[in-house]
Amino acid sequence: MGLVRRGESVLVTGGCGSVGSAVVDYLLQSPISCEVSVFDNDERRVFEQRASFDRAGSSVEFELGDVRDIERLDTAVRNADHIVHAAALKQVPQCERQPYESVKTNVEGTKNVIKLAKRHGVESVLTVSTDKATNPSSVMGASKMLAERVTLTADRRSGPDGPSFGSVRLGNVLGSSGSVVPVFLEQIENGGPVTLTDERMTRFVITKTDAAAFIVDHIGDSPSGVTYIPELDTIRIEDLAEVMTEIYADHAPESGRVNVEKTGRRPGERLHEILVSQDEAHRTVRSNGEYVVHPPASDAGPEVADETREQLMDGLSSNKPTPLGHEEIRQLLQETENIESANTSTTTRLSAVPQHD
Repeated sequence: MGLVRRGESVLVTGGCGSVGSAVVDYLLQSPISCEVSVFDNDERRVFEQRASFDRAGSSVEFELGDVRDIERLDTAVRNADHIVHAAALKQVPQCERQPYESVKTNVEGTKNVIKLAKRHGVESVLTVSTDKATNPSSVMGASKMLAERVTLTADRRSGPDGPSFGSVRLGNVLGSSGSVVPVFLEQIENGGPVTLTDERMTRFVITKTDAAAFIVDHIGDSPSGVTYIPELDTIRIEDLAEVMTEIYADHAPESGRVNVEKTGRRPGERLHEILVSQDEAHRTVRSNGEYVVHPPASDAGPEVADETREQLMDGLSSNKPTPLGHEEIRQLLQETENIESANTSTTTRLSAVPQHD
């Protein structure tokens, strides 16, 4: 589990969000007995998660605050040994409408975490990023690209006794708030139509549990100053819509097939995501089911095998690997523990997805 040792403290910013809360759960279930604290600006979720952990007898410290507020953040960071920085604005349309807010949270908030980590002698900081940060076409992606860059620059400037800094870059986290799966489920529950912006669209996908495991495995990992990327499956969004309208049709007000409607792409949205760009190929190492991207000022050199260079010559885009088929998508949904329905407070158990004989 990374380099976290027994008794050390891990602070998760954005720890009440979809990915952050999965990281908290994973840490609590790990064999290493570490202290876990959460810093989040969502009052309702902080209240609900604190109550939930209290009922379960789990000891988690909750701090209500915003990463934009460096004085408030200071109180949470000062006792941390490691930080998983998952706090972010991640909704592409919202960030397009309010770019200043995106910069304040995703860039300035990351700078605040870095500054305080150095001030208080934190051992490591791991920033959670997204494939939208690679050759960004949106405000959100650009702000997360800058968050990656300031994180890696902080590592380069950190002394031998200072914190180590790194990033993880993920694809579409299935079931996370505002992502495509809960959006489709809400539309199905409302009777449709399921809105598809472009039938050619593809995405890299990962479950919340797998995302949390990947993040925790790289807390304080070596080498620092790099971006860790898991090898991911891809799906066509049209295939996902077809599978979900088939298996969740009985959730609609009038059971039966729910229509799929094409609406056109939204501002900042692109057809295919990119995990590794062409510019990053010469400094990327592939090993043990992951890619390690070294910072722009370096070259991964002879470590990069010829086959990796060839594979990444044109970058790693979600339209390159063979996408999952319908049955594989069905199985992936079954692996996802639950989906939050965006328009209700209930949770739909994916174990209810019908099995084929």
